[in-house]
Amino acid sequence: MKKLLKSSVVATLLIGATAHSAGFEKTVFWSGHYTGIVGAASSVVKGADSLYFNPAGLADNSQMASVSLNFSPTFAKFSGPIAVSGTTVNGNTTFSPVGAALASYHLTDQLAVGVGYFVTGGSKNQFDNTDFSAISPAYATFKEPIKLDLAVTEFSLGAGYAVTDALKIGAAWRISKVHAALASVGGSAATAIQAVQLDNLTATRYNGFRLGAQYAPKDSGWGVGANVRTPVSFIAKGDITSAKLRLGTGTDATTTIADKSASASSEFPLQISIGAFYDVGTEKKFRIIPEYTFTRYAVDKQIDLTGSFTATGVGTRNLATTPFVQGWKNQNNFRLGVEHYCMPDTVLRAGYALTTQVTPTDHARAAFDAPGTGNTFVIGAGKVIASNITLDGALEYSRASGSGTNDLGKTGDFVAKAYDAHLSVGYGF
Repeated sequence: MKKLLKSSVVATLLIGATAHSAGFEKTVFWSGHYTGIVGAASSVVKGADSLYFNPAGLADNSQMASVSLNFSPTFAKFSGPIAVSGTTVNGNTTFSPVGAALASYHLTDQLAVGVGYFVTGGSKNQFDNTDFSAISPAYATFKEPIKLDLAVTEFSLGAGYAVTDALKIGAAWRISKVHAALASVGGSAATAIQAVQLDNLTATRYNGFRLGAQYAPKDSGWGVGANVRTPVSFIAKGDITSAKLRLGTGTDATTTIADKSASASSEFPLQISIGAFYDVGTEKKFRIIPEYTFTRYAVDKQIDLTGSFTATGVGTRNLATTPFVQGWKNQNNFRLGVEHYCMPDTVLRAGYALTTQVTPTDHARAAFDAPGTGNTFVIGAGKVIASNITLDGALEYSRASGSGTNDLGKTGDFVAKAYDAHLSVGYGF
């Protein structure tokens, strides 16, 4: 029983319900401008959006103040084998409304401050009517859902300072909040199959920071930037709201939730981005923007759980005895964005991102990101509609796939994919 429980959606609870293409931390979640160049923005970002990409960009003094509103509707879908090798189970297509609101203001020519609230990550997936009859015919009508609804939001305060005309530095304080709800199904033919639902899992942490720097000589047509996000560890606490159990004999056991208090712990890890930009030609109508990002996901070895329930004839089931083993690898993300200023008030953008495998092949799960390389493709455009108003948009497609084995020893092909539309409006003066 415990083995299948570990392979359920509890796997996707906390940091990194996917690190790669279809969930938790994608190339970026908002800003039609910088998403249009695949989030390769540490060297070029300026104004309010800098709170996320690189706080040094707040110090850009081309505008006294700026406001940025962003909306990124996201559709995701996960699939892979669960109880039968080679049999793909398709999850529902889920919708996540992702957004951000940010503002910046120059106190002096050199010093600017910023404030913002945004979705920094999340994952949402659901599998309805999963068939466990291959484990035992007694479970043929046990059709409980497997699902996860996870969101990580941040409130951020930051400042940027222009040391010289070419060098800018910045820092931001991050208040991070996690909110999650999940339903898991697990079991074994020898004992029983169970369905457990956890709700209102929340945690707020106040010890996150973002540090950044940019260097771009005036009128040189090139520049570099770096951004560091510090790690944040947390324990999300909530309740077990439902527990159902069917015995291998085909009867349903009477269950009582012994310890309604539940928790899950993990870490939002260290991340470092280094990027550059280069303007091609004397007219500077074409810009190339490469960037590399390292995320230390190898620290997320397992997720520790608490909470328990009792069942007639079976006894107490304690989630603390089955920590979720992840065994993740560090993530390397390679991005390349391009911009073409086809008219004075219009820019076209495109980008590609390659993300290395984080989920190990021997810990693959249908409700997880796939054990393989992720690919992201983005196209976008921006237009100035007034002297101080800009509209930006982008379309994004991400996909990761690979073959692997889950904790039940079931093998097959796993796929995680997402579609996004990024829309933003900016106002500056």
